[in-house]
Amino acid sequence: MTTLILIDFDETMTIEDTIAPLGSFAVNATNNSHPWSWYSDEYMKDYYAHQATLTNQPKNFGDFVKQLDSYHDVEQASLDRVGTNHVFKGLSHKDLYEAGVQYASKKKIVQPYLFEALEPYLPQMRIISLNWSKDWLLGILKGLDVQKKDIYSNDLVFKKKRHNKKSHHGCKEEDKEDEEVATGIITPEILTTGDKQHIIKKIKHNKRVIYIGDSTGDIEALVEADIGIVIGNNTSLLKQLQRFHYSLEEDITKPSSLYRVDNWKQIKTILDNNIQ
Repeated sequence: MTTLILIDFDETMTIEDTIAPLGSFAVNATNNSHPWSWYSDEYMKDYYAHQATLTNQPKNFGDFVKQLDSYHDVEQASLDRVGTNHVFKGLSHKDLYEAGVQYASKKKIVQPYLFEALEPYLPQMRIISLNWSKDWLLGILKGLDVQKKDIYSNDLVFKKKRHNKKSHHGCKEEDKEDEEVATGIITPEILTTGDKQHIIKKIKHNKRVIYIGDSTGDIEALVEADIGIVIGNNTSLLKQLQRFHYSLEEDITKPSSLYRVDNWKQIKTILDNNIQ
């Protein structure tokens, strides 16, 4: 049976979250009226306000997932806020890609051994992320032959930028279509853990699934996969897995449906042992 390798992006393929650096790049590039900290603060206000309404402790795993999915409107409001204030307006695919390249190079943001682990399995790999720009992701992953069609994430809406160009006779001006630029609007595709699982169900087509993630937002995908791989020690994720009686195997040489690892060298071993 064919195996799909489905991977979260931020803090799974990277060593830290990259949405804030993406936002910071955009507000500086477009001279936005608000600093990025304002967008972060507004998001956290919404987050904590919603959290305060969740007075009942989930009784089972299904209820816990529903609670995670209840943050959908908080995430949507964040995307709407960024769009309404034109944070990304006017940026091109190239602008975003090159910003990702520069950020990855400057910060050494890609997880060590990531490329070596995934290169043999690129046709089977898909990225499933809450990030906002596929071009940004491709820039960060420059050197790994990732195809945009294999990234499932939120993304910016683009339109053709029109330039005025003089005719050959120099007497009149005509419109010329050129590069695409962002309108500022972000199309929401994945806002919650439930959205991730919906995408997985849509693309798996009876294939075996290995899912790799790092946080509570990955929890449903991790436990529903044929093999789930938790990278790192996210306290909240590990606590919830234990609470709902999911056992994590740390000996990567043993067969398991759910592993916890520290690095991508260990993930490569699991992939090599489980994919023909």
